[in-house]
Parts: sequence; structure tokens; C-alpha cells
Amino acid sequence: MKKTVVTILLSASILALSACGSSAKKADSSAAGTDSTASAQSVAETPAPTAAPSAAPAAPAAPAGGTVLPAYRYTGSDPFRDEACNVILADAAQNYEPADVTIPVPCIFLVDGSDEEDIRVWGSFQVYNYKLEGTTLAVVNGGNTPGLMHMMATPDGYACTSWEQLLTEDEEELDRITGGSEEIKSLFSGYSDQAELLRLSLIKEYVDANGLAIDSVRNMDGEVILLDSVNFDGEEAAPEAADSEFTPDGRFENAEGNAIYMEYDESDGLYDVYLELAGESLEAAGYYENGRMDVDGTDPYGDPIYMQVISNGENLVLTVTESSWDGAPSGTQYVMSASSEA
Repeated sequence: MKKTVVTILLSASILALSACGSSAKKADSSAAGTDSTASAQSVAETPAPTAAPSAAPAAPAAPAGGTVLPAYRYTGSDPFRDEACNVILADAAQNYEPADVTIPVPCIFLVDGSDEEDIRVWGSFQVYNYKLEGTTLAVVNGGNTPGLMHMMATPDGYACTSWEQLLTEDEEELDRITGGSEEIKSLFSGYSDQAELLRLSLIKEYVDANGLAIDSVRNMDGEVILLDSVNFDGEEAAPEAADSEFTPDGRFENAEGNAIYMEYDESDGLYDVYLELAGESLEAAGYYENGRMDVDGTDPYGDPIYMQVISNGENLVLTVTESSWDGAPSGTQYVMSASSEA
């Protein structure tokens, strides 16, 4: 291995994530650590150096009431990311209650390979647990542990020998992890967008590798992201090219009798939205842009209810993002088809 500082090479499907794996993209060091969500915890050490990369943990038993999904395995070509995934699954993932599948996000900033016995890998090492709801992976829990992984070269790849986790966002902690390098410290801020794109890319690769009928991800705030609506080069797919584009005028319904009807109101530039959910009629206002509509309304008791409406290419997906009504609690999702009445 060359005695130089090298940056991570990304897999072909996420080449544009250079800001997540290259020291060329620098953030303002005064904001260092602002994207870290790691809670204070003891520094985790992996076992002593071995002659082989860390083995990925065995597939967990199916959770009670959960849907059995294949255990995650990294399928890319980056050996550092591969080993980081193994370490995250064996260590950080144990801090969270498991669900249907656990997927790590090893957003590597920089690799110093000048010493084959102590290769230093700085990054944001994240993990998320998901449950399967129809064709959507819904985030159940997860977190971020930025820090420094020490690895060594072996005949079979790279093995992590220890993991120095960033315990706080203090300057002293950053100095400990980075050796006081302002260049490296700057990499610990401003990476959230790149890490999010990497998360979606790894999910898409997992779905494709296992031939799963999963087309979207729902975050804990209720936001639904269609995997095919992001082209993984750092930008949302153009509206004219996106399969998620839909015309909001018309009526959509499902077999359970739930329905949504939308028509444009020129007086305020919003859509008047009428819903039939759980046998009740609701009214709301919707703001539509680029194939997505955000809906604000009231439930039968006069309390606020918020929804998001997008299209998965064939059907309309309505997700309740915030609600106190038992008829349509937060997280409820309806998949509806265009009605012949539209």
C-alpha cells in the first residue's frame, strides 16, 4: 500500500458522493461536529487484530410480529466500507432495539493508508433499523457515531483493530480523534446531505441485491422518499423524468373505501382536498410542487392532521405524518388508485 493519504473510492452507483468520502470538500471548521447525533458513550474496541476482516454478525431472529427480511450484507467494492459495515453491525447496532432489518451507513471522510499496520479511517458511522410496511421500509430507530476506525491490511482485505468514537462535539474531542488537524476536523461538519444520499443508495443496493418489492423509505418524521425518485448523483430526479409525477386533480381510492379528491383553488393557489378515511369525511388544504403534495387539515374532532401525498408510479401514496386521531394515526399509509370517476 502506498505510504500516502488516500481518499475513499465510491462504488459506481454513488460516484457523486465525493463530499462524503474525499478531503477535497471542506466545511467551515467553526461548525465542526454540528451534524453529529452521537450520544456520550464509552469508546468501543473491537477484538485484537486478526488475520481476517471482522465477520458480519449472524442474521437476527425474526422479531415478534415482524416481517422476515434478509440480513444486510454489503455488496459494494470498497473494502474499507465493507469492514466498517461489519463493525457497525457488530457494535453500534447493539445499542438499538432490532426490527425487520438493520442497515449501516459508513460515510467515510478520509483514509490514511501510510501505515499498513494502522490504517486510519475517519467518518460518520451510522446505523438504522427498519420495519417493512407494504412496499415501504419505515425507520424505527437509529443513530450516528462519528469517529476514527483503525484498520490493518490482511491477505483477505482489511480488519478493524479498534474504533475511537467521538464522545462529544467539543474541540478537545475533535483534537483527540484527528490529532489536531484542522483539515480533518473540518470534515466532521456539513456531511449530513451526503450521508443521507449514501443511506438511500445502500438501501437501494440491498433491495436490488435481494430482489425485494420495496420502493420507498419512510423517515421517523413521516417523510416518504421513493427510491426511484433520487438518481444518486446528488440531485432529485427532474420532474419531467420522474415516475413520481402526478396530476393532483381527480379522485383516488382503495378497496377499503378510503379516498382522496383534489381540485385546484385559484383564489389562494392551493388545492382543496377532501378525504374519506375510516368512514369519516375530512377537509384540508394541499400545497403541490414537483410531484409531491403536503396536506394540512383537521380530523373529525377539530384537531390538526398532516399528510404527505406522492405517487409511486402507478398508485397514489398518502401518508399521515402527524395525527392524534385514532381513525388515522401518525404513520398510517394508504395506497390508492385513480377512480374512473376522476
